[in-house]
Amino acid sequence: MAKQIKMHLLVCCGTGCRASQSATLQKALERELKTNGLEDEAKVVTTGCFGFCEKGPIVKVHPDNTFYVEVKPEDAEEIVKEHVLKGRKVERLLYTDPKVKSMYPIANTWGVLPQTDSNSTSKLWLD
Repeated sequence: MAKQIKMHLLVCCGTGCRASQSATLQKALERELKTNGLEDEAKVVTTGCFGFCEKGPIVKVHPDNTFYVEVKPEDAEEIVKEHVLKGRKVERLLYTDPKVKSMYPIANTWGVLPQTDSNSTSKLWLD
């Protein structure tokens, strides 16, 4: 009996992210999962645009809702070894709010990141 998939790595393959090597990133993540014997526990899934192109390529990890930005193919090994294997987020790849300089590793249920201005929110359409 095959193992149940416990984690999904969602890789944006919208136009902006593709121009920034998201297809190569996807292959690198798949290769690292296979190298580490995790292809039956975690799966790479390509998605459409997350709507945050200036920070692409984007990788969103489920089920913990981690949101990585500006991910490069060479980051795949670290994401798999640290996050998938050890459960530790790769902090240098987490989204950082430029106004308050704090990281938002997890968006809320609606895919909205808090902002310092109470009149605005940044919708990332994560879900």
